[in-house]
Amino acid sequence: TATYSKIGGTAVAVSGSGPLGTIDSATLGVAFGAAPKVGLDLAITVGGTRYTMASSGGAAAPSVGLDTATMTFGSDASVVGGTCTATTCFGGFNGFLAGVGATHAGLSFDIPLGPNRGAESANGVVALAR
Repeated sequence: TATYSKIGGTAVAVSGSGPLGTIDSATLGVAFGAAPKVGLDLAITVGGTRYTMASSGGAAAPSVGLDTATMTFGSDASVVGGTCTATTCFGGFNGFLAGVGATHAGLSFDIPLGPNRGAESANGVVALAR
């Protein structure tokens, strides 16, 4: 499994009137092979509250399919933080691999800040390299 780590990213924007946040960490795991898979672990802070989002298995055990024709991926992922638990909040991410030999990755994310459908959400973009 190849591991990609955060090398940059945007400020985390919040829908509604929420404060801007930060991307604390991002790790993408990619299991190359006959049926390549990706996994994500992401942590952000918004208004002093830390939120984590992880795909099933996270970066350590990738489980999200990678489209090898376009080198893209995307999935829902559980969110923990604030009033969210792993069973009450689900965010999402979409991304791609880039560079000769897939040396880099980029992804966008959307993380709900509460379990209600109308809850504010935080979103941003992160760049990663292995």
